[in-house]
Amino acid sequence: RIDVYDRLVDELLAAGIDPSATLYHWDLPQALGDDGGWLNRETVERFADYSAAVGARLGDRVAHWVPVNSPNLAALLGYGDGRHAPGRELGFLGVLAAHHL
Repeated sequence: RIDVYDRLVDELLAAGIDPSATLYHWDLPQALGDDGGWLNRETVERFADYSAAVGARLGDRVAHWVPVNSPNLAALLGYGDGRHAPGRELGFLGVLAAHHL
């Protein structure tokens, strides 16, 4: 799957566009979500592995990185009041997701 992004980065560079990459935009693999998502510390470890793999593949051509898009919203609206994915209504426990993000 990363081949798509590998080619995309090459095409952007060929067109004179300096690419930026966002590693997480509210789209965890289902297995991680089922295991607690960002409430589970193990998700942080899996995200670190993922980030290292993507960085190893694209880091020679991508200079600008956004590890997590809007972590405050993902945590507090996704885990705190449930307005956004994953739709958990846990109140103050959303702060745990914020810590992990």
